[in-house]
Amino acid sequence: MMMKKLLKVALYGISVLALASCTLKAKEPLPLPPGHLQDGNGLPPTAVMDHLAARIVNDLVRHHKDYIFSKMMLVATPVTVSEFNQSSDFGRQLQQSLMTSLQQQKFNVVDINLAQSMRITPQGDFILSRDWQQLRDDALVEYVLVTTYSFNQSGMQVNSKIVDLAYQQLMSAAAAHASLAEFGAYLEPSRTSVSESGIIYRYSKPGEGKVKLMGGSNE
Repeated sequence: MMMKKLLKVALYGISVLALASCTLKAKEPLPLPPGHLQDGNGLPPTAVMDHLAARIVNDLVRHHKDYIFSKMMLVATPVTVSEFNQSSDFGRQLQQSLMTSLQQQKFNVVDINLAQSMRITPQGDFILSRDWQQLRDDALVEYVLVTTYSFNQSGMQVNSKIVDLAYQQLMSAAAAHASLAEFGAYLEPSRTSVSESGIIYRYSKPGEGKVKLMGGSNE
């Protein structure tokens, strides 16, 4: 009788250990993707933009101050460090990707481009607008995400800051580098002759100067 009880206890112990082993294995992190996917290389153009936004937002989360998730936040359109009053297709797309990544990280994001009413037209039904007269003016926003970018020979430097509008205090900051190899659909190497701020720079071969936005200007 005693031998049967000992056998049952032993079998029960083995079962518990087996279940515990399965549980531990289930909680183990999944293997990391190959290196070319970790830095965004090899991803399609739209995915590589989302990848950059996710890297920035993850950095913002790591370095944030308290209560940042409870505040209403809007995302400003990214601009170059030399021109604060205009952006580009790249900047506008990065803005949308940042909004998506912020919401996925549980930030309270406000879409400032939401109009007061839907516009029904033969071309479609629209509610987004860039006309300030059509936008709502009652958004209770406390924080804003401000992003600037600059260019160098190997790619683009992107800096993002969450700023308290009332006190102009930085609540979090992040930086990321977007390489030419990673953003080949958006960036192109410099040419042998480059004009910047009215000055012409000449190089011995393409790629020796700063990269530029595809089909656009860095200014």
